[in-house]
Amino acid sequence: MLMEQRYTIDGFEFYYEEDEKKAKEELAKINALSSRIDADNLGALKAVYIKAVEQKIFETQVGLHYLADIRSYLLSKGALEDNECPIPVLFTRTSVQNQTKRLSEEYDTFKQKVKKDADEKIQKEKQENRRLVHKCRQRNLACAVLVVMVVIMFVISMTGNNPTVLNYKRAITNQYAEWEQQLTERENAVREKEAALSSQN
Repeated sequence: MLMEQRYTIDGFEFYYEEDEKKAKEELAKINALSSRIDADNLGALKAVYIKAVEQKIFETQVGLHYLADIRSYLLSKGALEDNECPIPVLFTRTSVQNQTKRLSEEYDTFKQKVKKDADEKIQKEKQENRRLVHKCRQRNLACAVLVVMVVIMFVISMTGNNPTVLNYKRAITNQYAEWEQQLTERENAVREKEAALSSQN
């Protein structure tokens, strides 16, 4: 079984490498400040303390422990009031658990909203598809009816006696043939009468 790697800095044990790096950085800041600040100069020490607290320069236990030592020293010398510039505790196990729980609830709410929105969109798409299918069926039916009507009209026009665009040539030819026959019959009748009249004279 693999043991989890732990990181120890200035007597504090860290579980994550990122926290170890941050603690090392803070330890370097502490060493630099300690070498520059005169502990007897309470005004300068208080100014450094207040600036570090307000700007949240320290986050790990290494840095917060250093601030707590400065605070205790300033309190003991009367340079700081009890309720003046307290050290903010950024993270505790409870705060992390509460934050995790809150984020989990927000994620669940977001997931439900996304699912609801997706379901509504799918339902709208289905309704739109049904409407389009119905519309296509109506169009197809109308096209089929029109095709049948055109076929019927074509058959009627081809078989009917009245001239149309489709059978006008045949109709006109038939009409002229009929007129020509009538004309020939009349001419024959006229000739017969002329012959009868000339035989009487």
